[in-house]
Amino acid sequence: MVRLLCLLAGLAGCATVAPPDAGELGDIEAGRKVLVLLRVAASIGGEPYEPFAHRLVDDNIGIAVGDFETGGRPQRLESVRFLSAESRARGWTYLFAPPGTIYLAFLPPRRTDVFTYLDLFGAAPLWRVDLPAGSRFVYAGTLAVEGTAGSLLFEGDYLETITHMEVRDESDEARDLLQRHVPGAVPVKT
Repeated sequence: MVRLLCLLAGLAGCATVAPPDAGELGDIEAGRKVLVLLRVAASIGGEPYEPFAHRLVDDNIGIAVGDFETGGRPQRLESVRFLSAESRARGWTYLFAPPGTIYLAFLPPRRTDVFTYLDLFGAAPLWRVDLPAGSRFVYAGTLAVEGTAGSLLFEGDYLETITHMEVRDESDEARDLLQRHVPGAVPVKT
């Protein structure tokens, strides 16, 4: 039933607000997976904008991940994960990946058919993140996104285009956030 709901919500994104479960923590301890924490800090015209506020069509920022298995080609995350509702509102999200190199791509929300949108991730700028063997928790950085506003009748303004992106370091806040929501989340590598 949950899969069906996620499938139906797939066009609008399926999100999970919860820290990792025991099985996921077991994969981390065994070295099969790394928890990758990142933050998206979005703004429109210099004003803060919540990157993962749920909209009628999509989240405000789409995320895709590529790795060895995908040949580096980014594939859209089917489910975006958050440690808490507060961390979601502040733009913090996390994912799991095997040790190695991953590539992240970010796009504004989908305003076209699903297949065209998925193809756009292949042309988006890629951000390389190395996940060293033996690492358990990695903070990948904060992506500061500046964009322009579009407007929809029932939704108001949304992030229509991304005009500038840069990576910032908020390691201390990332470490505090992980330690608050994931017992034993040390060390955190940046």
